Amino acid sequence: MKSFKKSIFLILFCNLFFVNVEKINAQLPEIKQLTFVLKTPPLSPEYYREQEFIIKKNKIQLYIKKQNEIVEKSKVKISAEEWNKITKYFNVNKIQIGPEKTKYDYEGCVGGVTYLATIKYKNKEIKKGLTYECGNNQYGNMQGSVRELYNYLKSLFPDFKELNN
Repeated sequence: MKSFKKSIFLILFCNLFFVNVEKINAQLPEIKQLTFVLKTPPLSPEYYREQEFIIKKNKIQLYIKKQNEIVEKSKVKISAEEWNKITKYFNVNKIQIGPEKTKYDYEGCVGGVTYLATIKYKNKEIKKGLTYECGNNQYGNMQGSVRELYNYLKSLFPDFKELNN
């Protein structure tokens, strides 16, 4: 009788667990587009770069700017698997975007890198995130493996080093 009760309990637990997992996945909004920007540390104008990745389901456009002027642009096609990998950084909460802030506290930290993300969802909701990374710390309303996402996006462009010169 005890094993019967344990079996019933196990079945109920599994059913409740998987039903809740399905509900969580169903509640995640579908991402339509990501814009991801890296701003290098403030250097002299000739060395400063801004990299903007515009990511859609089938392609990524890369714009490299110098003094607000586009100096290089490139585009790569991506597979559904690559798109899913990129969106999972947000949907699985590796990267979390909190409420927008008007002031970011970088006290005592100069020369960091700024990452910006704008996420557009199918339901037209837009989230904006900012991470200022300096001295092995992250500041802003976006936390998580932001640099890891940036490195992954760069890796999708075989000629990234040449573009960024």
